[in-house]
Amino acid sequence: MEEFFKDHPHLKDVCLQETSKIEDACSVKLNKQTKAEAVKCANTHLVETLANNNIMKNFQDWKVKRSENAMFRSMMMYLHRVETILFFISASRNADLSLHLQAGEALNQLFFAMDRIKYKRLWPRYIADMYMLKISYPETWKELEKGNISVTKSAIPFVSIGADHACEHLNKFMKVHSGLIGISNNANARQRFFLASPELSCMASEFKGQFHCKDGQDVEHHNLSMTAIKRNHCAIRKIKAAILRHKNPFTATGPMLYKLNIMHMFQKNIFHKF
Repeated sequence: MEEFFKDHPHLKDVCLQETSKIEDACSVKLNKQTKAEAVKCANTHLVETLANNNIMKNFQDWKVKRSENAMFRSMMMYLHRVETILFFISASRNADLSLHLQAGEALNQLFFAMDRIKYKRLWPRYIADMYMLKISYPETWKELEKGNISVTKSAIPFVSIGADHACEHLNKFMKVHSGLIGISNNANARQRFFLASPELSCMASEFKGQFHCKDGQDVEHHNLSMTAIKRNHCAIRKIKAAILRHKNPFTATGPMLYKLNIMHMFQKNIFHKF
């Protein structure tokens, strides 16, 4: 974006005004519902500004022009791959069936490009079967459209999770000291464990509820806290510095590619959050 604004300086202030409003909305201390509405409103204004000022069209034209350089084209392709993954995560967090399928189709292309054998064999079948639900099982399709494609356990926006992830939460909920260690091959012991553990966990939760000491009583999304925002900004600065030590890939010219040895920075600052 810095390189884009160098060529289009008149658009920089327009964008900064709207992005500053988003950051202010994230930083202000409000109740969870009012804060979520403020962030959503600020984001809507940003999208409208991008459309009304032809910023996205200018950016696309600029990107096409810069794509004559191999390094720039390579980095933009990488960013689009990450964007596809983020769309898929967003679909789960918002329980959005339409986005889930659209992002899934985009991921399908990446599975073939990266030669992920199991995914490229099974994922197209999954997407096709999901679309067939609209015809074969319309009631199921309607339930998924209502948001039941994900599990939502909180009124906080953007915190829904996939069904497989929810099962992991249930597994953690039932875990006790040592868990299944040593009894997994004993059918009777295993049966007693699965019958007793949920009941014991419910009793413990009800007991804590009497004293208002239940765990996980968050009032806002964890990424809206000032600590999380500062941590993200710090990670961004470190990653940017690591990239620039190798030379800015977005300003490289010509058909040559060079390697960026910054994977350790991404692992340290981003990957562990997932």
